[in-house]
Amino acid sequence: MNKKIFYTKAFRDWSNSLLNVGCLLAGLIATSPALASDKLMVEYPTVNSGETEIGMRVLALSDNNPDVNHAQTRKLGAGYGISDSWFSELYAEYEKPADSNTMQVQYYEWENMLRLTGPGRHTADWAIILEYSYATDQAEQDAVKLMPIMQTRFRHTMLTMNFGFERNPSENATKHWQFSYGWQYLWLGNPAYRFAIEGYGQTGDVNHWAPAQEQTHQIGPALVGKVRTSEDSGFEYRLGVFAGLTQSTPDRAFMASIEYEL
Repeated sequence: MNKKIFYTKAFRDWSNSLLNVGCLLAGLIATSPALASDKLMVEYPTVNSGETEIGMRVLALSDNNPDVNHAQTRKLGAGYGISDSWFSELYAEYEKPADSNTMQVQYYEWENMLRLTGPGRHTADWAIILEYSYATDQAEQDAVKLMPIMQTRFRHTMLTMNFGFERNPSENATKHWQFSYGWQYLWLGNPAYRFAIEGYGQTGDVNHWAPAQEQTHQIGPALVGKVRTSEDSGFEYRLGVFAGLTQSTPDRAFMASIEYEL
């Protein structure tokens, strides 16, 4: 098959599928909680040279606080595996405050994952993410983020840990790094549907954690799967629902993501 025809067909199939998924997610958001945060998704230390990814992520929450309830975040992005150890992605992050019905771009993000160890060569696989977020609104702040990633297997399960360190890079900003974490304990089985337990939190400054009730901590079940459309391409999805564990954490949070890999 001519390469131009092949890629044109693949892009058309992806566009139609993503449109259908987008409509489904939009329906979920219309009746589900919303979340203005991008913390609720564990990253894996996976890099494949030459692989292209196009995807969408939806985050949402519900809470008794009207300043938080029904806020939403959506991220659209694309990435490419530059080598066996470097994957680069660009995102546009759209946000809708709790008191608004309008989605606006708040950040443009450039994320780079660097794989530090070969897959399966050690007890754990390691990678690190380097990210820069550019705020489109002067009321918001740019941010740099470093996130080490660790993943290890225990027979038929897999544990993945993310450790986030984030700060504002401007000269007038505080030099303190903010700490966040995410973890996932996944039951390996059929790649099309795998069940997991996930947890997320933010504790404040690395060298001075906030009081316990001012920290945010969440935990809940997730469904992870990958459906192949051909030998070299397919859809990867994630769904999660999380409960807040502290007074400062939203009562309920919903996460959904869909990526097409080719």
